[in-house]
Amino acid sequence: MLGDINEDQLKNYTRLKQSLAIFNLRNVITEATRVTSNTSTSIDPILVSDNLIVLNSEVIPIDSSVSDHHATAAHIKVPSVISKPMQRHSLEVNAGGRCFS
Repeated sequence: MLGDINEDQLKNYTRLKQSLAIFNLRNVITEATRVTSNTSTSIDPILVSDNLIVLNSEVIPIDSSVSDHHATAAHIKVPSVISKPMQRHSLEVNAGGRCFS
């Protein structure tokens, strides 16, 4: 999950951090995502499950004439699932109503 929230995640304690712990989630963005001449806040999190492997995450600077927020990105390792091959059987019926496979 990702989005623009109005609670600075650079602070030690936030309601979002408390909620994330309850649902086994974590924010992988640890840098400021909105920087002005007076403030520096992290309000654009990327939330992932605690058991997900995050290869890297980053804050990508965006020109202030385009947005007052920087972009965020995360590269995650997607587990490969090897499943049992599915077998398909067909049954054909001829014009006389007889079945054969």
